[in-house]
Amino acid sequence: LFDGKGEVKIWNLLRRPDQEPFKAVLWCELEGNGSVGTHYQKERVVLPILVLKTLRERGLDASLCIAGRLAWNDAVSEIETLVKTSQMETLVRLVGPYSNASASMLYASSNILLHLKYKDPCPNVVIESLASGLPVVGSSSGGLPELVGDNGGVLLDVVDDWNNMHYPSVEKVADAVESIYAKLDIYAAASRKRALEKFNSVNWRSTHERWFSSLVDMNPLSSSIDAGK
Repeated sequence: LFDGKGEVKIWNLLRRPDQEPFKAVLWCELEGNGSVGTHYQKERVVLPILVLKTLRERGLDASLCIAGRLAWNDAVSEIETLVKTSQMETLVRLVGPYSNASASMLYASSNILLHLKYKDPCPNVVIESLASGLPVVGSSSGGLPELVGDNGGVLLDVVDDWNNMHYPSVEKVADAVESIYAKLDIYAAASRKRALEKFNSVNWRSTHERWFSSLVDMNPLSSSIDAGK
């Protein structure tokens, strides 16, 4: 993500300005190549599909790209059946696992990121989406409030629970998408601005230098070693 020169690398592939008629292209990211962790929660896929159906019923010209590996038993068959019964075969695209090189094209072809994972601590996809000018719709849990802030998208309240997964309702997610869609240019600019200000490499390096220096300063073992030199 960082180019080593104090700026966020975003591949210069923001949303095309000549997309007419405009379509609110949603991206539900699951797991790219090289990602750490597993993603077996079907709700993270089913919910965006139901959100898309709701948006279409409301008259919004939207489509959905589901990028990443579907990891539960019979996942692909189940999702394809849901898409077919919802009569949205031409509106939902299953990309499957993707490489870092192809991720830039996914960002470029999308307008909003749906990242509904519960209590996700620090997802790279959220930072990369913000840097690419994609506002984020997610739950106000885990590290998302710190990453997205007040202007990088819309985060929805969920129950604080360490024993069970919780997701916002279809209606609330659809409302969030519509609110961003109504001011997409403003949200896109604010998302990119936040990434440049909060997640550039200069801040990253200085913050880690400060943290590690403070740990060294407070470490008794380090002090005794220095004294013995």
